[in-house]
Amino acid sequence: MLGRVFTGLAVLLCLSGLYGQVDFRQSIRQDYLMRDVYTLAADSFEGRRTGEYGQHKAADYLISVLEENTVPAYGESYKQSFGLWKKNLSGELWNQQNKLVFPRDFGFSSIYEPFQFEGTIPVYASVKEAVKSSREKVICIQAKSLMKFDIRGIKKLNVDLVIVACEMYQSDYFSSKIDDEDLAFQGIPKTKLIYVSASKLKDLSTGKIDIKLDLNPGKKAVETENVVAWIEGSDPKLKKEFVVISGHYDHLGIHNGKVHNGADDNGTGSATMLELARLFRLLKEQGKGSKRSLLFVWFTGEEMGLFGSRYYTTHPMVPLEKTIVNLNIDMIGRNEDGVEDGERKIFLVGADRISKRLHEISSETAAKKSGLVLDYKYNDRKDPLRLYYRSDHYNFAEKGIPCIFYFGGFHKDYHQATDDAEKIDFIKVREVALLVAHTAWELLNMEGSLK
Repeated sequence: MLGRVFTGLAVLLCLSGLYGQVDFRQSIRQDYLMRDVYTLAADSFEGRRTGEYGQHKAADYLISVLEENTVPAYGESYKQSFGLWKKNLSGELWNQQNKLVFPRDFGFSSIYEPFQFEGTIPVYASVKEAVKSSREKVICIQAKSLMKFDIRGIKKLNVDLVIVACEMYQSDYFSSKIDDEDLAFQGIPKTKLIYVSASKLKDLSTGKIDIKLDLNPGKKAVETENVVAWIEGSDPKLKKEFVVISGHYDHLGIHNGKVHNGADDNGTGSATMLELARLFRLLKEQGKGSKRSLLFVWFTGEEMGLFGSRYYTTHPMVPLEKTIVNLNIDMIGRNEDGVEDGERKIFLVGADRISKRLHEISSETAAKKSGLVLDYKYNDRKDPLRLYYRSDHYNFAEKGIPCIFYFGGFHKDYHQATDDAEKIDFIKVREVALLVAHTAWELLNMEGSLK
């Protein structure tokens, strides 16, 4: 086990003045990053599924590293605990004489009480079409996939239940769905949602389908927790303002006897945050801390619907009006399929959505301090994958807080049992850590505001 203490640190930070130029390149430790990713992605953590043993074990590990490095909790505890409902479905979905099986053929969200229905319902090509035309209480809308479905548009519909016919249906997502009445799916109101594999539905092309539903959701309470630490700023006035660095530490658990270790998603982001906490705490101990305060939040429940960040932003530990920016790190240790390994590309999402100045600071810092290739493909408002809405930064953005989402790209091991630590490019992880560190430093010490 590698030691991780401040005393005897071989490489000192190069600083020019209290708030001057800082170079973290020689101080970000790749061996520490490797240690933490390999630990969090070990089989003994059982895939870190929200509310289960491995997730709680991961929280305890994060806390042990923070304590080892004397990074303090914000308040009396490192844990921001809260409850969720773990739902279990019993029931049936029929299309004509074709019985569909949960979760292989269909899944659900925002269904808390028994629900029965039998009849013929209309099929719409999009949410937009349904909003214009729908007068029924139960409808079907076609979608490429769950992730490409316009979930936010649902709030415009005056319906009781929407059946989403997905061409690319993801059964693993619904194998143990967690939901909560105060933390509805992706923050959407209580419209009942059923996601169905389109290949299992008959007569979709006719514009109408026959459906029979008899759903009996059960639920039980589970406890989970965000992990929160902080480093107080040194300026008497500006220390009341906060830069929040975040990333989720949960993953998908065990499916079909296989542990989904989530080394990239998001062991890499979690480890990077630990390393940044160590570095900024060292600056503080050397009397070279930042003007503003820095909050680190490791979120739970991201894979189940951004629940940890949703809970935090509705129960903030520091006032949201004093939170100037969120830097969110999620899945940064691999290149996207098709990108050369040596290129080390990072996708940035959201920097210009709320604050043009944030985008300028981010771009200038990257040009001066980073060797990474920056790509804004997923920041396009027409991005069909809608990444801006799919990681924890979005709950900050909904509150009007500027944010940047750092993302390494999709690869063949995404959400698979093969997302293991030996496949991580730790040079890339270290480069992303360097970029986030320098960007955070600029934001912690800048004059004025981002808005």
